[in-house]
Amino acid sequence: MLALTMLTPAGRMFSVIICRSGKGRPVTAARSVNLTSRAAAMLELRRQASASAFVFAVGSKKPLLPSSLAHLHARVRRRLKLPAEFVLYSLRHTALTRLGENGADAFTIMRIAGHSSVTTSQRYVHPSSETVAFAIVRLDTSNQQALERVADGKRTDTRTGTVPAASSVSH
Repeated sequence: MLALTMLTPAGRMFSVIICRSGKGRPVTAARSVNLTSRAAAMLELRRQASASAFVFAVGSKKPLLPSSLAHLHARVRRRLKLPAEFVLYSLRHTALTRLGENGADAFTIMRIAGHSSVTTSQRYVHPSSETVAFAIVRLDTSNQQALERVADGKRTDTRTGTVPAASSVSH
């Protein structure tokens, strides 16, 4: 795994982790994963504090095993009196659900998660009733804007998403 900081064409910085392998198909397992600014800052602090090339390491030579990370998580969970159902994988479900709640489409979520199908990603996304209601509000707003464009004589071509020339608009 390799972490990089990059710039968008608009000049905004973002960080990514390059995953060279994973448990899925080689096509989806090897990928770059964008990081939130908070995650990037936390990983950078961890990197600076470590004498190892690995972010999570035992000593300076060996990576921390996933089972060891799970044991550390369980210890912290018990100290904080969190429910036993709160496992490390819960964080993955939460992140993917929040992506969906913030408007990420299923294919984007699939790519971020490294899934090979949208069906797999659906198991991770649990939209709240508020999110579903907000989606309908956004649809209603979009429909209202389309009606206003029609009333103004500016019909949108649904195939291309463009407004045809005035001479081709029919009422």
